[in-house]
Amino acid sequence: MTDRSESEKCSRAYLNDSCEDSQSHDRREMIRICDNLSIDVLRTIGRHGNVFEGQIASRLCGARSCVVKFSAISEQNMREASILTKLGSHSNVISLIQSGTYCDGFEERCYVALDQCHGENLRQYLANRREDNIRFDSNQASEFAKQIVNGVVYIHDNNVIHLDLKPSNILLSQNLRLVKIADFGLSVEVKSPKSKLFHKNQFGSNSYRPVESFGNGVISQKTDIFSLGALLFHVLSNGKDVFGQDEHTFVHNVTNDITDTSGLLVSNPNATEYLIKSMVRKERCKRPNIWQVLDHPCWNGREAKCHFDDLVADESDSSDEETTIKKANPPTNDFHVRREFIRKMRDFGFRRKSTIAVFDRFTRVLFHVDWEREKLSEMRQLNEHLNFGTFRAISFREHIYVFKEDSCVYRLEYGDVEAQWERMADAIGRHGDWPQAVASSDHILLVGGSNLTFSKALSKFHPDKNRWEAMNDKRFASSNSALLVHERFLYCFGGATGEQNAINAVEKMDLNTQKWYSLANMNVPRHGAAAAEHCAMIYVTGGITVDERLRSAEVYDIHTDQWTILQPMSTERAFLRCFAIENRIFAVIGDHYPKTIESYDVSKSKWELVTEFKGLFVNDSVLIQMSV
Repeated sequence: MTDRSESEKCSRAYLNDSCEDSQSHDRREMIRICDNLSIDVLRTIGRHGNVFEGQIASRLCGARSCVVKFSAISEQNMREASILTKLGSHSNVISLIQSGTYCDGFEERCYVALDQCHGENLRQYLANRREDNIRFDSNQASEFAKQIVNGVVYIHDNNVIHLDLKPSNILLSQNLRLVKIADFGLSVEVKSPKSKLFHKNQFGSNSYRPVESFGNGVISQKTDIFSLGALLFHVLSNGKDVFGQDEHTFVHNVTNDITDTSGLLVSNPNATEYLIKSMVRKERCKRPNIWQVLDHPCWNGREAKCHFDDLVADESDSSDEETTIKKANPPTNDFHVRREFIRKMRDFGFRRKSTIAVFDRFTRVLFHVDWEREKLSEMRQLNEHLNFGTFRAISFREHIYVFKEDSCVYRLEYGDVEAQWERMADAIGRHGDWPQAVASSDHILLVGGSNLTFSKALSKFHPDKNRWEAMNDKRFASSNSALLVHERFLYCFGGATGEQNAINAVEKMDLNTQKWYSLANMNVPRHGAAAAEHCAMIYVTGGITVDERLRSAEVYDIHTDQWTILQPMSTERAFLRCFAIENRIFAVIGDHYPKTIESYDVSKSKWELVTEFKGLFVNDSVLIQMSV
């Protein structure tokens, strides 16, 4: 056997939890896992020794820190990676950067590279503040609680049940502004939000698991509601547990439906207590669903009390699937089974690379930007109906949708090289010749007018049903507003009206209730601007005010309702597109022929030129996900 390098020996030692110096912070020893990912074997996270600080390289955004978790090759760990991939990106859910397998010369393991978060999880953060006698911040706690609920809404909307919600599985962003739900090791996918599963084994963590987790029970998304209720009480009471902390007391109280919800440190304790009591009910079918939790009046600071029976949705106890949930899925030892797992993991393992696709009117081709080779790569010829005229494009899941001035709609499954453009149902409402489109988690919205069409219309498209429906109108007619959907809200920034060339008004609509709300005005009136969200901050760039194209950019803080002026772009841009990729905001081209992309580095507060397109006439651009 040939001698292995010192780094490979060290890698094996650390990956197998056998190095005594794993907590050294005086030096670094980087081990390359694949061409763009390295870990520091001297810096582990947590007590299990299988999570490391890492660094991931990107030609587009440079190097950035991440966390790399190694696990035995097993069906359970593959399922976790698959669920993380399905969930994609959300402010309150840990994001998968890439996954794959790694062999240290002795053993093949699967790994996932995740966002790097603050060193403390939520349980540690609250406990350390109590120990240091730091005054409980009820506003921060309420904000954390709302974000956790928003994260569970997103998880359930994607037909996933987490099954291990607890404070130690809630991570904090490095600036302590955001919470992120993590650890999907026990999670399962279901067919629909109302799906129920029968399971045989125990799962979950004491103080946060319901009676159906004790074994041989039926679980559903309402199993998460119980854990979420106990978790919210822990956060809003500064560390208390609704069923007690020791195992005997917990099991006795859960089995007998005994709760102690006193001690909530919020401005509306009665309403909040009513909600939590309904969530931690012993009978699963009598708990509210996540949307009823989200819509409860306690989140608006109101003391209105909802009767428990008003909160619950009917749900039977019969199961439509059977599953086995295990606390630990041991590694597979059979050679043929292990080889198949490795093959599947390698097929599954990839980098989720965000890139920008552009429509070129000259060549009538859809290109995507190949960041590694610094060139455009042809994806597909444009449909003959898209060769001329104006249109708006947007990506939604695995498709690119195009909305034309004549209300025609086309879509393309961009990941399938043999897919053809297909005609969809015609759009409804008055939206002009360049319809302003934005995607939510489940739908595509056309909002207001465009160009010289001033409209209040708001239309919703159901891609799965190929059907349109009208929603509540905007409060005033406008055109060319910058649009963005974040969590349950549609945001509209600026635009033009019949009387004013550009306005600085900002409004948002709750997509559940269809109610509109006014927000703080932008510093600069603008229409034809673009918006992108990163870490609960919305960046609005470019546009036109009066007859002047703008270089200016500003950022909106969702939590404080405040605006901050940013360093201006290097180029005037209007009717541009704006995308968030990793820790950068990309401003793409525009109507005044700036054939360039520039990016704003959030950590450095600085714009820089990324690439230039020569010989192109770009109609529009979209953000897509490519597997490499």
